[in-house]
Amino acid sequence: MNLLFLANELGLDEPEYKELLELFIETTENDTAKLREGIKNNDPEMAEKAAHSIKGSSGNLGLTGIYEISSRLVEKAHAGELGGLDHEMKGLVERLEDVGTLLRNGKV
Repeated sequence: MNLLFLANELGLDEPEYKELLELFIETTENDTAKLREGIKNNDPEMAEKAAHSIKGSSGNLGLTGIYEISSRLVEKAHAGELGGLDHEMKGLVERLEDVGTLLRNGKV
């Protein structure tokens, strides 16, 4: 993942994009917790709302891997299909961790 390339594609400079990514990580941690809670409590509405938030913000930042996973989660939650989402959640968390690692290592 080349975050500097993504920043340039969005017309942002490096510090601006880094700041947006830091905010994204913070917000997405809360949304991920709500998504897990919605899945655990079999609450499709809560899960869909949280996944939709992640989908929108990741799409705006050009984070296509996170966007694609959260899109699938939105679809599943909208259909009330909350079982068997462990693989999707694992992928989502891994990609979020990748972004966080890149930020911590100054690779933006």
